[in-house]
Amino acid sequence: MTYALSQTLILPALPALVRQLGASPLAVSWLLTAYLVAASVATPLIGRLGDLFGRGRTLTWVMAIFCAGSIVCAVGQSLPLLVAGRILQGVAGGVFPLAYGIIRDTFPPAARMRAIGSLSVSLGVGAALGPAIAGVIVDRAGPSAIFWVGMIGAIPALAAARLVPERPAGPRARVDWLGAVALAGALTALLVLMTQGQRLGWTSGPTLGVAVAGAALARWWVAIESRRAAPLIDLALLRRPTLTLTNGAALCVGCGIFMAYVPLAAIAQAPRSTGYGLGLSVAASGALLIPHGVAQILAGPWTGGLCARIGSRATLIIGTSVNATTMAAITAVHGSPLSLLVGGGVLGLGQALSLTAMANLVIATVGAGDVGIATGINGVMRTVGMALGSAMSAGILASGSAGGLPTDHAYAVAFAVAACVTAGAIVCALAIRRPAPETARAAQAVAQLEPGS
Repeated sequence: MTYALSQTLILPALPALVRQLGASPLAVSWLLTAYLVAASVATPLIGRLGDLFGRGRTLTWVMAIFCAGSIVCAVGQSLPLLVAGRILQGVAGGVFPLAYGIIRDTFPPAARMRAIGSLSVSLGVGAALGPAIAGVIVDRAGPSAIFWVGMIGAIPALAAARLVPERPAGPRARVDWLGAVALAGALTALLVLMTQGQRLGWTSGPTLGVAVAGAALARWWVAIESRRAAPLIDLALLRRPTLTLTNGAALCVGCGIFMAYVPLAAIAQAPRSTGYGLGLSVAASGALLIPHGVAQILAGPWTGGLCARIGSRATLIIGTSVNATTMAAITAVHGSPLSLLVGGGVLGLGQALSLTAMANLVIATVGAGDVGIATGINGVMRTVGMALGSAMSAGILASGSAGGLPTDHAYAVAFAVAACVTAGAIVCALAIRRPAPETARAAQAVAQLEPGS
């Protein structure tokens, strides 16, 4: 949750940081871009390091790096220092594949889905509560104070060192560092293109150069992984239909939810003179997302139980359907605080169902030695979707502006596109093959033989 809070905590503080640092909005936006890039690069690599060297030990080091980044950001007085600190904070994107692996190693099968449900929603809870907390902190203590929140991460860092049991070490494989470098370059180019392309100009030289470099690095990475005996990411693993479709759903879920986040905050802060704006302060507009987080907190353990009863595929279909339907409803009704509060709460429920179901689908599809890397890739797809959703939503609002402010029609279009993108996740979920009764019974029988069950 600490990682997820830091992901969105900075959003309401960006205008204040522009004034404090005397930098342009484009330059300050790198505080978000650097975080997303670092998280995307670190997630699969740290997931693999946890698989090889121990997840509890790796989790301790990851959270220690995150805390170091929080301190750098809190005391830094220049933009380069803040960007460096955000890169260190973004390394904590690897906590999710590590945590899923720890649950896979230590929880009995009967309790595993419920535990995964509680863990999965912490990502959504932190992301939803971040803007609400940040508004209050910025108003009372200034924008730099938000970075001290990251020091909460010292608690899981110390706890992981003392409390997380390590599974017996298997054969120690070499880390594919060259593959990691190629993947890092390709992901960096992709994220920079999504988050900075509109500001730089989609047809500008720098944007086209980044696109070409990203494509070349991606092709190089595929060539490297195809030749490695122990690749960073087994390409055959990614070609499994269930994983491919679940990763596609993660991309659509991340994109859709962030396409909804951007206009929700903008509508709340737009002046009443526009005819649709609510004229709320930064803190009050952030508070509109509180029901989103509360709904996930309440639904978290319950969603794991639902996956156990009706299956993760069915749960994913329900969760994505709830979100797509809610976004379509907000397209027509978004002119009052009540509609945004209720809509945000229902979106929280749908996201809780979706995140839990996707995590369970990935973990059920791969062996224990691949849990970290498989869940890491799923997390990367969600992060890429979030960056894409933010860019798409900002582009729609910018193209539909009048007098310097987006029109009500532009907001409606943004919500409608978010609903369509989320519907893509429904299609992916429907395409996932239903487990045969014999297969399900066999898996259950095997689970009962696992140690600790």
